[in-house]
Amino acid sequence: FPYSPLFRSLGRRIRGLFKLYGIHGDYSQLEPRLMAHWSQDLVLLDTFRNERDIYRVTAAYIFGVDYDEVTDEQRGPIKTLVLAMGYGAGAKKMSEILAEAGYPTTEATAAAYLRELKKLYRTFFSWKEDVIRGAGAVGYVQTLAGRRRRLVSGDKRGTDGDHWKNADLSEVQAANAVLQGSAGDIVQRVMVRSSEAFPDFGLIVQVHDELMWQSEREPSPFQLFKLQKIAEQGHGFKLSVPLRFEPKLVKSWADGK
Repeated sequence: FPYSPLFRSLGRRIRGLFKLYGIHGDYSQLEPRLMAHWSQDLVLLDTFRNERDIYRVTAAYIFGVDYDEVTDEQRGPIKTLVLAMGYGAGAKKMSEILAEAGYPTTEATAAAYLRELKKLYRTFFSWKEDVIRGAGAVGYVQTLAGRRRRLVSGDKRGTDGDHWKNADLSEVQAANAVLQGSAGDIVQRVMVRSSEAFPDFGLIVQVHDELMWQSEREPSPFQLFKLQKIAEQGHGFKLSVPLRFEPKLVKSWADGK
């Protein structure tokens, strides 16, 4: 069970086996920031432009408390919900994801959460519908770098292949492909440009938005600062919200978190 305490403990121990003198960093809320960029949702844009935590903003709205009063117990499930809404999860899937993450939730409660999310992020959900319609018309979506993800209409869940809109799997994949594909565009460019800027840093691990380099010598504060700027701005895309990436020195992969 991937979210059990035993599994998490084993994961940390396994990452601890990777001993090194390295630099680790990951992006802060990369996909939600791309949700803001693509959808131009005013709540999302305002959150990231003012350096606020999207999960606390959302939790404050759903639970009816002030931003500064949001507890970790409230923030935890909302983080899962925000990420799930990015790839189009419905109420049933959300309840399953929350349960796997350690937050047992009924489908009815998940449906109520989803209704509140749609009220708060109206423009984002409207953008998702536009992406679905566009993909249905041309058969693909495009990422930041212009890469195309073709979405084949047809029976993948027993739906009528003549009606693309009924192909639920393709609907889920449409916005998800734009967001995760764009995240991939950013990380791939940063992998290349950081290696060009720091040939002495060996890039040894990349997992989603997490990167780790190995260095023979201790990097200077200026090098870490330059690496941060490459990660945040060196991708070359003009984004509507800033990216955040903080590299730090580590002695094992497990030290990264």
